[in-house]
Amino acid sequence: MKKCIAAPCTYCKAVLFHSRSFTRLRTGVFLFFLFITSGALAQGGIIVRGTVSDEKGQGLANVSVLVKNTTKGVSSDAAGAFSIEVPGESSVLQFTYTGYTPQEITVGKNRNLQIKMQVVATGLDPVIVVAYGTQKKSSLTASVSSIKGSDIASQPVGNMTNALAGRAAGLITMQGTGEPGFDGSNILIRGISTTGSTQPLVIVDGVPRNFSNLDPNSVATITILKDAAAVAPYGMAGANGVILITTKRGKAGTPALSYSGYVGFQNPTKLTPFVNAYEYATMRNVANVNAGLAPVYSAYDLQKFQDGSDPDGHPNHNVLKELTNRNTLMTSHNVSLSGGSDKVKYYTGIGYLKQQGMWGRSFYNQYNLTANLDVQATNTTKFSLSMNGRVEDRNQAAVSTGFIFYQAFRTPPTAPLTFSNGLWGAHIGRSAYANIYNSGYAKTVGYSLLNQVSIEQQLPIKGLSVKAAVSYDFNPFSAANPANPMSGIVSLGRIWTLPMPYYSVDTTKNPYVYSQAGVDGPAKPNYQQYYQQSQAFTYQGFVTYSRRFGKHDVGALFVLEARNTKSNVFGAARSNYSVTVPELNNGSSSSTDITNYGYSAEAKQKSMVYRISYGFADKYLFEASGRYDGNYYFAPGKRFGFFPAFSAGW
Repeated sequence: MKKCIAAPCTYCKAVLFHSRSFTRLRTGVFLFFLFITSGALAQGGIIVRGTVSDEKGQGLANVSVLVKNTTKGVSSDAAGAFSIEVPGESSVLQFTYTGYTPQEITVGKNRNLQIKMQVVATGLDPVIVVAYGTQKKSSLTASVSSIKGSDIASQPVGNMTNALAGRAAGLITMQGTGEPGFDGSNILIRGISTTGSTQPLVIVDGVPRNFSNLDPNSVATITILKDAAAVAPYGMAGANGVILITTKRGKAGTPALSYSGYVGFQNPTKLTPFVNAYEYATMRNVANVNAGLAPVYSAYDLQKFQDGSDPDGHPNHNVLKELTNRNTLMTSHNVSLSGGSDKVKYYTGIGYLKQQGMWGRSFYNQYNLTANLDVQATNTTKFSLSMNGRVEDRNQAAVSTGFIFYQAFRTPPTAPLTFSNGLWGAHIGRSAYANIYNSGYAKTVGYSLLNQVSIEQQLPIKGLSVKAAVSYDFNPFSAANPANPMSGIVSLGRIWTLPMPYYSVDTTKNPYVYSQAGVDGPAKPNYQQYYQQSQAFTYQGFVTYSRRFGKHDVGALFVLEARNTKSNVFGAARSNYSVTVPELNNGSSSSTDITNYGYSAEAKQKSMVYRISYGFADKYLFEASGRYDGNYYFAPGKRFGFFPAFSAGW
């Protein structure tokens, strides 16, 4: 192309025109594309990712990440990671997690946030569950202890009462048996306070209920009320102290699915040591000589006991050790799902527990279901629904555990526990081995379903609210033992008792001859079947007021409560079965072989509860509480009693 030194020629003008036109076109296309891209980005929002960790740098799971002033939120995963879409750089993210200080972060230019949560300082005043409500820990004037649900869930126990030992001052637990399904501990709060029943009152989600076989994974907090000021709102029923249990509820955020479980093996902590057959025989001989009698065992017998060459004629048994199973299985599994929004929150969990016993076919299975729902119907109205169900399945020998222990301790090592051919022996007409494996069975099944519906309304007066709650509980306590809230629930029981023939050996013949020597237990099979059922209706109405005026904190609570409980027990037994089919209609028809029994009970209670609190400058604290209680325990004509309490603190 030619080059023009002066003014451009026609050719150069044309080329220059097209070049400028193309430049303008290219610039226009670029600006249009930039406009479209910016519009698309503005419409789709910004993706912000990050990690939430604790003060040690460990990832925190299930931290709620919420876009402020919206309902959009997510929860961090198991490693603490999260990803959320926000409208723009001016958006503010709120990070909340129980036990940690909430944080608010403006997104800005940062697309990868590293959030470090700080543990709530003690000065931030945690909230404690108390009678019919909650209070700040710093404002308590009564003696109260609190236990975290996570501390209970981490314990590998089959009964929740056994996880409380040593976790609160003044709380005493005593376990009388380790039998699966019946191994609950008796609980005392600050020792024995009354005559008769010494068990504390147990309140689950605001209602008196059995708690021993709740799924520990569903428990949020446990509060122990210990002195008169703390238990006064429960009146006479709180004389032995009160245990308050609150189950878990949902939190705002994306659905969080969690699993916890364990598999373990059980062994006795210690078995009572016994002498062996040679030592026992030697001591028997010495005892006889000291009494001026001839020795029981010859030198030949002592030699056989010592070398073990004749196990049937000269047995050597450690009875308790041989009857005890080693490494028995215990396993628990729980799956829970929780989440929701600011308007609707939910929590649901399914649990399973299996525990094998220390001998025979003894075992315990437990199935739990928990479902809690909270709905913020309006800005001032909250609706809540709670359900907690469980099934308990137990299997033991027909002979009681106490009697089996008795036989194990009374049977000497020289007695034939079992023979080498599998037949079982006996000692003074009782067969310790047959009591476990051939006595029959005792099977029980327990069903329990606890339900509650409540609605709470904030009133136009600031700090004032009203609440109504209705609970229907099926088998909330043992119908046969209603005074003990730790007693296991039994709905249906079946006991099939069999005769247990035992054998002896004739050592004068070669080979040895084994023959039946007698029968332990009944001559013919016996069968018993029984039903137990309890139910409770609880109606509660609350008026609550709480407000701060400068340095003055004022709180008031008024509750009306009515409760009606019913229970029924029925049983039938038949003896002398001619066929080994455990059904009532197969038993003997003789009137002397037939037993029937049954009874029912009903109790009502009506009460008014109050609590008034005042605090000045977070330093001077005053509280008055009490209960006007109408109870079936009181004598006719004096059905109502007043139980006030007053406390102050500085």
